Amino acid sequence: MITAVPFGDAPLWVREKWIGVSVPLAQSSDKALNVRTVSVLSKTNHILGFLFACLFGRTKRETGFLVESKLAIELLARSSPEAANWWYENTPQLLKLNQYFLFDEQCGHTELVEVVL
Repeated sequence: MITAVPFGDAPLWVREKWIGVSVPLAQSSDKALNVRTVSVLSKTNHILGFLFACLFGRTKRETGFLVESKLAIELLARSSPEAANWWYENTPQLLKLNQYFLFDEQCGHTELVEVVL
């Protein structure tokens, strides 16, 4: 669950709307990961683009939790359609398969919950 405003390149009002949203982790551990990231506004949406970003120093190491970006935006839309629309309009590359957000460690907490289908 997101409990504080996450870091990132989205406008502050959009990032504030994440507070209170629960999103499932897209990682096997409930521990924060340390991974290379690119800006959500970079338009890097495939492995080749990511490799070029690494080569030219356009990535940075961040620690946090991976979540599937498309699902996260859909969950955000339930409480804030206007914030979700910002993501749809400005980062359509994040709606594809295998695209992820990294929410920083300080913006939330993880807990095991039972999923009822």
